[in-house]
Amino acid sequence: KDRDGSVGSERSKASALDSEFGEELGSGHKSRKEKISYLKAKRKHESMLAFLRECKLGNLDAVRRSVDQGLQINDVDPATKRSGLHVAACEGHEELVRYLLAKGAD
Repeated sequence: KDRDGSVGSERSKASALDSEFGEELGSGHKSRKEKISYLKAKRKHESMLAFLRECKLGNLDAVRRSVDQGLQINDVDPATKRSGLHVAACEGHEELVRYLLAKGAD
């Protein structure tokens, strides 16, 4: 069954995830679906932190790229409860604030 992409293939994909993310994913008892879900959530969080950093710096081009790639501009950092709009406004980046408002930030 390995050659047609079924059971063995799924096991090897899970093993690859274990190898690549070992300690970060835990003991290896999680299913492939749980691991992928964890990695997607981690990637989303890292993207949000990068977006907030760019809002703080006033980097309009980087913020545009993030929004164009589908970042949800009204999401907030769970630790600080701050959105990109909040960060940009606090830092005085008027053009970025106007852009975010035009894109639906609230």
